[in-house]
Amino acid sequence: MAVISASGTLVGIITGAVALATSGRSLTFPGTAQLLLVAALVMQVLAAVLGLLVNVPVRLPHAGTEDLTQLLRPGTRFEPEEWNRVRTDTITALRRVNRRRARALSTALLLVVIGLFLMMASATVALRAT
Repeated sequence: MAVISASGTLVGIITGAVALATSGRSLTFPGTAQLLLVAALVMQVLAAVLGLLVNVPVRLPHAGTEDLTQLLRPGTRFEPEEWNRVRTDTITALRRVNRRRARALSTALLLVVIGLFLMMASATVALRAT
């Protein structure tokens, strides 16, 4: 959720800067700085979208009912290997989901940082032009 909040705040700041740049006041905002701000805006929006996708509720893998019923049948002797197989399969599937989410979140954080650098570059270009 922190990625979404940070991206949302930065999108607001970038939008305000773009509005200032295009408002027609005596402030001249170079075209390069405007392009950098638009690129920063795109990065922040993409980061927010990835942050939202990470938090979308999904069905997580779990032990199948056929595995559990086979293991819990009365009078059936089950081996520890069967329990371990069910646990291993479940843990492996959960780790796969977590890895995907971690990659998406890392990408979102990288996009936030890239957007910040683009904002700084835009400010530098604008300040040098005045």
